[in-house]
Amino acid sequence: MAHRARRLARRARFARARHGACRGAAPAAPDPHPRALAARRRHPDTRRAGRPLAPRRAGGERHPHRRSPRSALPVLLTRRPRPEPRMTAPTPALVLENLTKRYRRLVAVNQVNLSIAPGEFVALIGPNGAGKSSTMGCVAGITAPDEGSVHINGVDVVANPVEARKHLGFVPQHLAMLDYLTGLEYLHFVAELRELPAAQRDAEIEELLAITELEDARHVVLKEYSGGMARKLAIASVLLGSPKLLVLDESFVGLDPESTARLRTRLQRHCDQGGAILLSSHILDMLERLCSRFVLLQGGELAMDISRAELDRKMKSGEVRDLTELYLKTTGKIDLIGNINP
Repeated sequence: MAHRARRLARRARFARARHGACRGAAPAAPDPHPRALAARRRHPDTRRAGRPLAPRRAGGERHPHRRSPRSALPVLLTRRPRPEPRMTAPTPALVLENLTKRYRRLVAVNQVNLSIAPGEFVALIGPNGAGKSSTMGCVAGITAPDEGSVHINGVDVVANPVEARKHLGFVPQHLAMLDYLTGLEYLHFVAELRELPAAQRDAEIEELLAITELEDARHVVLKEYSGGMARKLAIASVLLGSPKLLVLDESFVGLDPESTARLRTRLQRHCDQGGAILLSSHILDMLERLCSRFVLLQGGELAMDISRAELDRKMKSGEVRDLTELYLKTTGKIDLIGNINP
């Protein structure tokens, strides 16, 4: 009787399922057979009727707590657009912020602000006593500023002088070299300070000796060098390793025209390769042909800062004839213009 009752109950459920399908409804899932229920109890990785088994693990075993996807319908995924990479500006080769230097009551440099980007060839001009050498001394770390800050390639010269000088090459107006060394020994000494590899060191030294025409004087001690030879060697030494910033204070004084032309070409190549140069000189004609920016100090203050394009515009419009005339107008020496450009 019990077997017959169960059979009649299953027939009734099947009839209801067929009746619902005829009316458009989804057929109900039949209840599992008791033997199937018993089999599921013996195998805990199985699921209830109407649900697929869990996905298999790497070793072929099904995960007991993970279900398979319920639907095989395609899902439209909206991909979030990636943010465009931000273009960061290159680190300035030199930054002066409110630079001030005093010698007792004399204010040599007064609140000077200046920023030099990589690739710029900047001329620092001005009358005698304008503060050019004092500014360069603060940049090189020879003298400490009384106010303001100096950063070379992002490194504070006062707070971290050793790290800042790794990015600097400085030729002062008054040379102080190791006179007991030969020219070649001096260049090797500078290369060792910059920790250059031997192959790079030897290649650069040979190139610079050829540019400065000091190949035959490489084994001569420096105390026997002339003033021009010593200055050429000093310029060659700061070019070793291509530091980020070169500071040259009246470095072309006493050089012959041939060496000046060769060094100008080499310095321009240094800027083309991403280096920056701050050059102080009174030879305005040379600076006009060589530099891309002109900064004028007067009385310790910044009196002019113009680019090469702006100078060309002034010359084209007839406002000034050349850099010398602009210099005289800025410094208030207008009466001397007629004597220089008759």
